[in-house]
Amino acid sequence: MAETITLPALIDPHVHFREPGNNKAETIASGSLAALIGGYALVADMPNNPGRPTWDVPRLIEKHEIARRDAYIPMAFNAGSQPEDDNISELANMMHLAIALKGYGGKTTGIDRATDYEGPEFEPIIKEYAQVGQGKPYLWHSGEDNLPYMIDLVAKRYGIHLHVCHVNDPAQVALVVRARNDDLPVSCGVCPHHILKTSHDRITQGKFAEMQPPLADQVDAEKLAYLLAKGYIQNIESDHAPHTKEAKRQAEHTGGHCFGVPSIEHIVPLMLYQVKRGMLTYERLVDAMSTQPALLFGLARRSDTQTTWSLEEGRIETEKSIMSSAGWTPYLGMNTLGRLVESRISGRIIYRNGGIFEYAHRPISQRGAEI
Repeated sequence: MAETITLPALIDPHVHFREPGNNKAETIASGSLAALIGGYALVADMPNNPGRPTWDVPRLIEKHEIARRDAYIPMAFNAGSQPEDDNISELANMMHLAIALKGYGGKTTGIDRATDYEGPEFEPIIKEYAQVGQGKPYLWHSGEDNLPYMIDLVAKRYGIHLHVCHVNDPAQVALVVRARNDDLPVSCGVCPHHILKTSHDRITQGKFAEMQPPLADQVDAEKLAYLLAKGYIQNIESDHAPHTKEAKRQAEHTGGHCFGVPSIEHIVPLMLYQVKRGMLTYERLVDAMSTQPALLFGLARRSDTQTTWSLEEGRIETEKSIMSSAGWTPYLGMNTLGRLVESRISGRIIYRNGGIFEYAHRPISQRGAEI
């Protein structure tokens, strides 16, 4: 019989479930089910839904209503604000419903701009957010060259916690380390695909290996893994971004863009295998997937929110294990360790041995909330 371990409340600070919107690859129901099977107790959904971005209060209310009805686990939602969207007047009311504010400094899904943003374009947003943000963090999708300015603007000038999402370049991490050494409130996260896959995969997998920011080369991917292991990168975040196979293939044929990859249900077993092979310690994994995300959002973790895993070795050999309605995974062929046995949220059994016992649908938007 395989050994078992218990993990505390796991939090994914960066997912895209795309509902409501015109991307039909995922819903809050299907995405949160995949997150439950993946062992998560909370996920934070991003605002750049194609066709229906979360730039105002009605969109946040709509997401809350869907989550209360359909989500399998608690969810948090991020609001968004871009210079061209003129929604600064919405920020004060949005922050009663959002866990953080997100800004995009470069092109990605739902942000169709030929060039990166200049940092000063965001100053009116940050100035207002400093007044109405309730101490919540500012999440940043960095462009090529605007991270230094945003560190100075957000963290140094306004004292807001700046979290740099999905770093793909050790030079970005160096900027974060330098800011933290200067006692500035700055952190960063990395995605498993940026340390387990490389830019070489674009040669054989085409659009199925296209994301923003792009995959790093082998040398930088290994450096990112080292920086995560040593704690210079604070969080592990999935950036779960569902697209159908058909959408990826269409982009392959037309030369258009289809950024992002799904697979939130496989992240924990993939990373537990990396613990086994010595990439990082068990303690660092728990810190990166539970402690640090909770600190980022100011959440309190309950001791009776936990998951139990049977440490069974496996391999993602077929797509039968996929729960996301995207229907595919970029991690086929990779080794895993761990099968979810039980999930408890606030002491209630949500999942056990393949059976779902109840929903834990609860939107979370305030610092200090328990998970």
